[in-house]
Amino acid sequence: MPELDAGFYQQKLFQDGFACVVWRQHPRIDAKLSESRFRSERHVVLTAPGTGNEIVEQELKRRGSQRKVALSLPTLPGVGNLLANTDLIATVPQRVAQTLMKIARVRALAPPFRFPDFAIKQHWHERYQQDSANRWLRSTVAGLFLEI
Repeated sequence: MPELDAGFYQQKLFQDGFACVVWRQHPRIDAKLSESRFRSERHVVLTAPGTGNEIVEQELKRRGSQRKVALSLPTLPGVGNLLANTDLIATVPQRVAQTLMKIARVRALAPPFRFPDFAIKQHWHERYQQDSANRWLRSTVAGLFLEI
């Protein structure tokens, strides 16, 4: 997320990386995903904010690499079912990949090269810094991630 203007606070909740998600029985992808297989497979790209797509795109551009985008989706719901019933591949945050493996017949693999990790943060305006209800909410949200 771009830097916020003065008057905003932020708290890091957790650090995340990326995983590639495919159908459990993908016919061309085994236990390890090679860079050439990554480039040759068709991809579904999640363009919703918070999915990390901009990080993936920047790193691919930096490497002079591309992926074959077959489908761009503006939202996350339904992507697990889509991947479980096609030969498409999606590069998503690791926590998203973990959730998809619980709800769909997919598996997660390490990307063939390292994408930069990123931080998930909560933000609030300075007018709520001392607000007791907002402080409770922030601590409750932060506590959820300390348990994971």
